[in-house]
Amino acid sequence: MYIVSVFLFAAAANLDSFVVGLSYGVRRVHIQFRANLLIAGIVMLGTFLSMVLGAGLKGLIPAEWGGRLGSGMILLLGAYCLVCFFVRRGEGEAGPEVKLQYMGLRETAALGCALTVNNVGLGVGASIAGLGLWLTVLASSACSFLFLYAGNRLGKSWLSAVIGGYAEPISGVMMIALGLFELLG
Repeated sequence: MYIVSVFLFAAAANLDSFVVGLSYGVRRVHIQFRANLLIAGIVMLGTFLSMVLGAGLKGLIPAEWGGRLGSGMILLLGAYCLVCFFVRRGEGEAGPEVKLQYMGLRETAALGCALTVNNVGLGVGASIAGLGLWLTVLASSACSFLFLYAGNRLGKSWLSAVIGGYAEPISGVMMIALGLFELLG
């Protein structure tokens, strides 16, 4: 039962990685293996630190703070996608050319931090609930990697052909919806 709890935590804490991967894939942004590994490493470090913090400060820090900050960062990423789309459209461009792109180091690190900050509250809560540190950290990192990869692959498949030049605003709306859902839910 303990292992099931750990993996349920890891899956719940990282479902947003699937949606973010999907939104990047729809925009034809390929998340390379190295970038995904870096993001998973950042998530691993963030989960570790939040669980250590939770063990040391049980009950002193509201768990929802981490979730709210992460939700806000995801909302900002989504708003940025929408602003970029409408600025280009206002300049006479029909929309971004849908071709395969790659994430830069800064965007990778920012995405890793956004997904990590989103897990902080859950990491503190998992620690308070008594989940084991190392198994939880490894499971969370693995789920982050797998969910981001799966979402990105699915987004680059038939979805990008169907959505075409409107991938960027749709992606932005998806990230805003995810951020709002996590903020209000």
